[in-house]
Amino acid sequence: MNVLAIPTNSAVMSSIMDARNAEDFGLGIMPAVVEVKDAADWQKAIAAHINQDKTGQTHYVLNIHRDLTLNRFDISGGGNNPRITRSVTLSVRGKGRDTTISLSEGAEKGNLLRACWGVKIILRDIVLHGRADNNTPLVTVEGGEFIMKSGSAVTGNSNAHIHGAGGGVLVHHGKFSMEGSSRVFGNSAGSDGGGVCFYEGTFIMSGNSALYGNSASLGGGALLFDGRFIMDANASIYGNSASLTGGGVYLSYANFMMRGGTIYGQNGQSKNSGEENRANTAPQGRAIFFDGNGRALYSANRGFANLFSGNSGCTDTTVFVKDGSLYKNNVIVSSLP
Repeated sequence: MNVLAIPTNSAVMSSIMDARNAEDFGLGIMPAVVEVKDAADWQKAIAAHINQDKTGQTHYVLNIHRDLTLNRFDISGGGNNPRITRSVTLSVRGKGRDTTISLSEGAEKGNLLRACWGVKIILRDIVLHGRADNNTPLVTVEGGEFIMKSGSAVTGNSNAHIHGAGGGVLVHHGKFSMEGSSRVFGNSAGSDGGGVCFYEGTFIMSGNSALYGNSASLGGGALLFDGRFIMDANASIYGNSASLTGGGVYLSYANFMMRGGTIYGQNGQSKNSGEENRANTAPQGRAIFFDGNGRALYSANRGFANLFSGNSGCTDTTVFVKDGSLYKNNVIVSSLP
């Protein structure tokens, strides 16, 4: 299947510029569009079209027509499949909410998606589904950027190795954004970050995005080491668990700004009547555990106390919350900056 560079005449534009995909056509950039009906189409789009495109195109849209089962690295190459070898933006869209791309249950294990240096990958209406025996993050970001928009999810993956980092998403020197109704849920890691694990990078949660039902030893929902975490709007972190510290979030030498949203601690009552208890759980730091010299800011009007569990390294830690809530934990927070 050929990549089609969409012409700029108004008739064609009117047929593709609907509300669902308008964001993909931002700033006047016209992408090349590929219709993907099976795994072979997917592989051809990466191997033949994107890497060999000589037109100078840098933005591609892959429309996924139905649920797919792929071997590891099929999205961005690896093994016998070529990687994306140049700087591009790849928008992957499902035909309807919860269109699923699953990691094959065959012998091969590994990442289903990689966003390497210079590569930006955007998901909309796509669920990435992993394996309980994968022992590898389902998504790895290495210097690139990964954006999850409404209808997208990362779920069902276990990185249970004793040193396993990132059950759902692992980031090295990159950027990961959760927007709209995106979700990372039902993942686990043997050590760090059941849902998301960062080693230097930026993590942004906004919209109604949610990080829930993940588990690890440290940072059941997310772990950040030497990174930056911004939480905004109605984003929520709930129902995650850590066997040691940081049920919701574990921060080590990381900067945290909470401008909105909710992180549930011990008394994680639901926002809506009849919903389940949403508490994050851990022996220490049910909502957030701070370790090291990370910095967080919170509103002077909130007056939170006894929010966090930690050690003496937390004495300069404060949290900034604007139009959000942070449910209580068990260590005194220091004074405001």
